[in-house]
Amino acid sequence: MPRVRDLTNAVRKEANFSISGAAPSSSGNFYMRHIGAGFSAEWGDVYYSYGFSMDFPYYLTSDYSGYRHDLTVLLTDGQIARGGVTHLSRQFLCTAP
Repeated sequence: MPRVRDLTNAVRKEANFSISGAAPSSSGNFYMRHIGAGFSAEWGDVYYSYGFSMDFPYYLTSDYSGYRHDLTVLLTDGQIARGGVTHLSRQFLCTAP
C-alpha cells in the first residue's frame, strides 16, 4: 500500500494534525507538478485525463492520522483527505521508485 508521499507532494495542515507528501512540497493541499515528487505531481490529473475513472477518485494510503482517520489522496488534484471519505475509498494503487 502506498504512503501519502508516494502519491502526492501536497501539504495538509490543521490545528492538531499536519502531513507533507513528497519533496519538494507544494504550497497547499494540492499537487505541484514536479517529476519524482509523487504519482499525482508527476502525472497530473490521471483520474479524468487518463481514464482512471473508478467509482471514486480517492485512493487509500498506509498513513494514518488517528482514530478512524485513514488518509487518502484525491487523484484529481493530489489533495490529502482525512477521514470522512474512508467509506468511499476502497481503491488503492501500487507505486515503485
